[in-house]
Amino acid sequence: MGKRYVNRDPVMTRATDTVDGIRFNELFRRVLETLGPDDASFVRRVASGESMVQIALDDGIPPRAVQRRMDKLMSRLRHPSRSQYFGDYLDDDFQGMWARNSTWSEPGEGRWCDRHERWGASLPASQLTCEVCPCELPVGLFGESLFGRPRVYCSDACKQFAYRLRKKKEVSPSTS
Repeated sequence: MGKRYVNRDPVMTRATDTVDGIRFNELFRRVLETLGPDDASFVRRVASGESMVQIALDDGIPPRAVQRRMDKLMSRLRHPSRSQYFGDYLDDDFQGMWARNSTWSEPGEGRWCDRHERWGASLPASQLTCEVCPCELPVGLFGESLFGRPRVYCSDACKQFAYRLRKKKEVSPSTS
């Protein structure tokens, strides 16, 4: 049995990063406001990548005290009074994220994609597009595929749709 690779749907990934990254940051800012200014600035320093040792040196306290303070703050952040802010965010599905983004619902340039319910950009003739819908194919920095072999479909949903169409065409001539 071969190794099975898990590929996330690139359309969903791009939409999630674009739409809900902003929403998550807003929710996180509101949660940090409930902690107080000193604790909020401490969490921001840790979240921005500053090391515990550097924070200890800047504040003039032992590194162990910094770790204890971070543990206490994380416990406070997990408390139900603060975690309710993230309840709707974590329980939401992709369709909810999609519906919230007004830029995808407005008519735009290019062609409407019924599969993904959004406007596809006007692409140059050299740009590769999906065989099922007008969406562009995900490619890496230098034009190669992100997943090894060159992609034919923009998402796993389009790939599955094309597969089902092929199977339907194979079955229908033999039954007539």
